[in-house]
Amino acid sequence: MEDLYLTNNSLTELDYTLLKWTDLRIFELRDNSLECDCNLYKISKDLNEGIIRNLDGPVCTDPRDDISRPAYYLDGDICNLVSTFEKN
Repeated sequence: MEDLYLTNNSLTELDYTLLKWTDLRIFELRDNSLECDCNLYKISKDLNEGIIRNLDGPVCTDPRDDISRPAYYLDGDICNLVSTFEKN
């Protein structure tokens, strides 16, 4: 799979093991209610450098302070938290 469009799907999280993120050429994820977590951090690190990383999205809510953050620019500290996905 090279193109993935997930804009405006009411997603709260994505599983890192869902697919091989390095293969994507196009990845759209804006307008979802994402929680900042380790899965999202790993996905953002695996994405091809050619994928445009706009500051207007996607964003996620950091569970540490409930502040919206650009999903493509998370730091590894987020992996020290247990996400909702990992709890289930």
